[in-house]
Amino acid sequence: MNLETGARPAIERICEAYGFTSRLQLANHLGISNGSLGNRIIRDNFPADIVLRCALETGASIQWLSFGEGNSFNHVESDTVRLPALKLEAGLMVNISSIIFDKVMIPCSPESVNVVKDGSVMYLVDSSIKDVKDGKWLIEFNGTHSVRDLTQLPGDKIRIDAGKYPIDSDKKDVNILGKVVATFLVNE
Repeated sequence: MNLETGARPAIERICEAYGFTSRLQLANHLGISNGSLGNRIIRDNFPADIVLRCALETGASIQWLSFGEGNSFNHVESDTVRLPALKLEAGLMVNISSIIFDKVMIPCSPESVNVVKDGSVMYLVDSSIKDVKDGKWLIEFNGTHSVRDLTQLPGDKIRIDAGKYPIDSDKKDVNILGKVVATFLVNE
């Protein structure tokens, strides 16, 4: 492993990772002149900064970009996503460690999805969905956070399933935090 030479093959692999067919495309993408990129190749200066940027932007393996060893893309990493996680504790939401999920398990775009743990149940909550339809939702009602089944009622009202006695409320009194898009029971 030599990180002081090997500019030409590393830049060729970087172009491949981006899907560029020429170094000019790479130079334009990086915002540098083609001559600057050419000088790195002529002087055989290893492009560590470009390797790191490429890895961050494309998900390509740093090992492969640098040395041509291993797989170009780590499919485990590219097929998983780290989701922010919260825990419901005494009616409050508390931040906890993020959780890694296989993208196949997430039924929508993961950008706006959070994991909400409530006891032995994990909910995937899409915070971009706020338009209430019948179903399970993460809400704040009377200062308490909870996951509840909601039913839309006539007259801009919502029925909150609160166990034995449901609560009928005006929509404006319920803070909708997101729609539950998946539920997982955790066996402990």
